[in-house]
Amino acid sequence: MKNIGTQIRTLKKHVNNYANDLKVLTGHVIDGTNELIIPVLKNGEGEISSALDSAFAQLKSGLNFDMFAKHVASEHVNTLVESHAERFYRSLKSFTKIDLRGVVNEEGLEDFVAANVSNNVSLISDIPTEYFKKIEQITYNGITSGKRYDQIASEIASRYPSLESRAYRIAADQSQTITSQINVKRSTNVGIKQGYYRTSKDENVRPWHKELDGMLYFLEKGAYSQIKKNIFSLA
Repeated sequence: MKNIGTQIRTLKKHVNNYANDLKVLTGHVIDGTNELIIPVLKNGEGEISSALDSAFAQLKSGLNFDMFAKHVASEHVNTLVESHAERFYRSLKSFTKIDLRGVVNEEGLEDFVAANVSNNVSLISDIPTEYFKKIEQITYNGITSGKRYDQIASEIASRYPSLESRAYRIAADQSQTITSQINVKRSTNVGIKQGYYRTSKDENVRPWHKELDGMLYFLEKGAYSQIKKNIFSLA
């Protein structure tokens, strides 16, 4: 069976742009923690539970990321969809000599975009929510177990890198997943029913992904949806 497509990959610049936007969020969360929570712990003496309760309440109320999450999610989902369209139809044109963009019915992509924006809003919003739960747990468990306040402060600060790495993982995973899903949708819309699994052939490819390289799948069976790094050559 003849290959008529090229690899439509997630562009690194889109992952980095998404990750950089999420760094704005994690930066505000870390700054807020350093300004409100850490000083209470480092300067505290005796019973400081009420001061901590007040500091945590102020931190949460002062960092409302609802609008931020909606803006970032919408911007990056739409960027991924538009970038894919340009490369996908250019790839088809190189084989068919016909410019199918504007001719092919992309019905259903509106729902796809809306669903992915909603999902990404939830993922972004969960970053500070889960972080606050974790540092509250660290703080109050530390006090209960008799840890020194400066020890608790250091333990909270040690969580900062994991907060930032989680944000990057969301950016990378969602960029790859959305690109993969839109690839299937657009392929189906132009009548492509099968695809060859292709890896990115770099050092990040997992061993079992390498074993799948070159295998033929039927798009309608959803074989790609369970594979994180599913880079196609279309057939």
